[in-house]
Amino acid sequence: MQSSDVSLNKNEEKHRKHWLIATVISLLILPTCQFMFLAIFSTEMPFSEDTMLELLATDIINLVAFWIVWRCAYKKPGTAILNLGLILTLFGMLVALFKLFSNPYDLWTVGLILPTLAISAWWCKLSLKLRQTNKLLQAQLALQQSPSAYGDSIQELRQLDNLASLDATFAELVKQWPQFEPNSSKEYTLKKLDLSKAPMSSE
Repeated sequence: MQSSDVSLNKNEEKHRKHWLIATVISLLILPTCQFMFLAIFSTEMPFSEDTMLELLATDIINLVAFWIVWRCAYKKPGTAILNLGLILTLFGMLVALFKLFSNPYDLWTVGLILPTLAISAWWCKLSLKLRQTNKLLQAQLALQQSPSAYGDSIQELRQLDNLASLDATFAELVKQWPQFEPNSSKEYTLKKLDLSKAPMSSE
C-alpha cells in the first residue's frame, strides 16, 4: 500500500494475502499449467494449432491483467478494477459452464474446466472481501484529509461510556460524513466491543 498511516487488522491482512495467492493461481499458474499440459499432449488430443495459439495469447493477456489488478487493487486500495474483474470472471464462468454442459462426456474438457471454475469461484469470494477492505482503506486515506470536525467527533466517540450515546453518536457520524462510513463503522464496532467488556473487567 502507498501510505503507512492506514492500518488493517490481522484478518484483513490475511484476506489480502489470500486474495493475492488466488490471483497468482488463477491468472498465472493455472493457465500456464493448462497450456503446458496441452502442449505436451496435443499430439494425442484433438486440439488444433489455432487452439494452442489462443491459449498462448490468453496467457499473455493474463500476465497483463495480473499486473493491472495487483497495482490497482492490491498495491493501491482500488475497487473499480475489482468490480470489473468480478463481472468478467462471472461471465467467463457462465461461458465455461455452457461449454461443460454442452459436452459433459468429454473428459478432457471436464478436466480443464472444473479446476478453472473452482479457482474462479474462490477468487470471486476473496475479491468481495478485498473490495470491503479496500473501501475501508479508502475511507482511512480520505480521513487523512478530512475536516478536523470529523476527527473531533471520532475522539468524542472513543470517550463515550454507554451504548445509548454510542449508537446516537454513530448515527450522527454516518449522517454528517457518509463518505467515512467504513471508518466510522470500524470505530463504532471497536468501542461497542470495549463497552461490552467493561462490566466484566470491573468485577
